[in-house]
Amino acid sequence: MKGDYDRAIADFDEAIRLDPSDAGAYYNRGVAYGRKGDHGRAIVDYNEAIRLNPEVNAYLRRGAIHREKGDYDHAIADFSDAIRLNSKSALGYSQRGLTYGAKGEEYRNKGDYERAIADLSEAIDRYPKDLAAYCNRGKVYEKKDNPTRARADFQAVLALDPESQAAKDGLARAHLVN
Repeated sequence: MKGDYDRAIADFDEAIRLDPSDAGAYYNRGVAYGRKGDHGRAIVDYNEAIRLNPEVNAYLRRGAIHREKGDYDHAIADFSDAIRLNSKSALGYSQRGLTYGAKGEEYRNKGDYERAIADLSEAIDRYPKDLAAYCNRGKVYEKKDNPTRARADFQAVLALDPESQAAKDGLARAHLVN
């Protein structure tokens, strides 16, 4: 929480030395490595956490690291495993939708907009207040040259959060296109 990842990693090292079967210690050390930008070590720790105790958050975190590295197929597999473990959770669908193609030019993705829309719609069905899913689906509709649907999603975000700058920006872009 304080951002002192090296000390946190040292503490998790000790926890693992004391109990090598502690999946939570591997998971949390993976989080610390990920925040430090050491994706390779983070993945190794998430692998071990999943081996010891396959749970949703480890798959989600590992999937996010894979996506950051541009390894979309592994990211999608991890998000799919998270969905398999908890199909009622919106987060797995939302993250997989991002990987399929919801992020903008600043992020790489697979460019599979139909699957992105399907997953983001599932996320919204499961959690109708998911501002990020609406915003990201709006971005996908922009990419698919469907400003009407993009506007609807950005307006849904603003109905939930009138201060959302991302939605305001998206709505401005969507109004520029007929």
